[in-house]
Amino acid sequence: MLKKFSFIFPITEPVTDKGRREGLSYIHTGDWRINGEAYKIACSSPNSEDIFEFKIDEILYEGTDINPVLTTTEMVEAVKAACFNHIQNIFNNEHENDQLPQHKIGIPLGKIIYMPLVLHRKVK
Repeated sequence: MLKKFSFIFPITEPVTDKGRREGLSYIHTGDWRINGEAYKIACSSPNSEDIFEFKIDEILYEGTDINPVLTTTEMVEAVKAACFNHIQNIFNNEHENDQLPQHKIGIPLGKIIYMPLVLHRKVK
């Protein structure tokens, strides 16, 4: 079974922070959009875990594909781990989505409450 996937991978940079217990905090520096295809391989026995394979088509940073020039193996492994986690969620949650109640079109799912915005300001 083939499924296309796309998700945002946040890029962070560790910074020393003496105020934290671990001594580190992270600064968000940008986002990568990961696009690819995932495959679920059928298992022969019902007790074995599902096997997933994926192919990353492109890694976009500000609209430019950086997949061919991505050289840091640490970042490549982090992207692959994020892809694997995302793919597991896609395939494992597909049956849960089928069991959600189907609402009829035109019936509101919730009531919209309008509250007037009143600003009272004291002027001296």
